[in-house]
Amino acid sequence: MKNIFYILAFIILSLSGGESRALAGDWIKLESGIHYRSFSPDLPDNSDNKAAYIHAFRINPQKYEIRPIYDAGKRSSATMMLEEKKALVVVNANFFDPAGKPLGLVVQNKKILNPFKNISWWGLLRIEDDWLSIIHSSEYSPKDLPFAAVQAGPRLIVNKTIPKLKDEFRQRTAVGITKKGELIILSVLKPMKLTELASLMLLPEKKGGLECIQALNLDGGSSTQMAAHIGDFELKLPSYISVPVGLGVFRK
Repeated sequence: MKNIFYILAFIILSLSGGESRALAGDWIKLESGIHYRSFSPDLPDNSDNKAAYIHAFRINPQKYEIRPIYDAGKRSSATMMLEEKKALVVVNANFFDPAGKPLGLVVQNKKILNPFKNISWWGLLRIEDDWLSIIHSSEYSPKDLPFAAVQAGPRLIVNKTIPKLKDEFRQRTAVGITKKGELIILSVLKPMKLTELASLMLLPEKKGGLECIQALNLDGGSSTQMAAHIGDFELKLPSYISVPVGLGVFRK
């Protein structure tokens, strides 16, 4: 979506030992196999997390199920999807047309819920039982359906390399895969260029990055939204836009 605006982020965070404040830049272990981090590249790591405009989850796909959330003909917020589907984390996923119909492939349980869209610069997040991959749209074959998939674009990182990208300022939602095979789910609340986002996702963690070797841009702008509820941790990054497709993290 093209509208650019700032999202009010509501964060409730409780940690063991009575600690109620986390510093931006730190990975926080929420459960075995799922971590959360909030940060801003232009702020020091010891800033209060309320000043952070980038929110990321790192998820081990061997311990959690990752799948699209899509009910044909229905649009919803990430928060509503989280509550209704009993997910742990939800972000917006596919682009969609003015009528609210998703654009691009949505696969669940090896069933096509929304058809593939042949756009040369798009890619797919392929989801299997315990591993993930991001591929170019040209590599998709209906004869080899993954367990689940969403389609969007462009790809931000291809085998540790950043391709040529358009320099548009927009809020962002993206996914990445680390060299360990973990999934990164990312929301950026402040408008950012795709090249800046890709560079941040590729950068090693010791330099403040997310250390992804593959990454895919999802719908952004006014669609950008994220919600999570894991134990005592709650995160709500709302939008006034309801979306047709979300990407959710669930207990196996």
